[in-house]
Amino acid sequence: MNRRFLMAFMTTGEIEKVLEIIYDAVRTHNQRASGEQRLEQTPDAVLFGENGVLDSLQFVSLVLAIEEKVQEEFEVSVAVVDDRALTRTPSPFLTLGSLAEFVCELLAEEATG
Repeated sequence: MNRRFLMAFMTTGEIEKVLEIIYDAVRTHNQRASGEQRLEQTPDAVLFGENGVLDSLQFVSLVLAIEEKVQEEFEVSVAVVDDRALTRTPSPFLTLGSLAEFVCELLAEEATG
């Protein structure tokens, strides 16, 4: 995907598109997970933390799947887990919605950088 298209995309429906990518990764996760470890496909679904249902290995697996799907869709490599993400308050990993917003932020930075 060229930068001009990516920049235009980032101003229109980016959160919805990124959420669909995340939901696709969640569907894959849910196929392998037990009942209590399944995630809802909603922006408010708690991803990780106090009320989260994922253990650390499942979290890493889901994040890697999201990074791969973002790469496939946008032809841009983003590292979702980095120092900035890990030290940010509130964490971008609280919900699927906050993760989608963070991924959009990373994509926007790639488009302008």
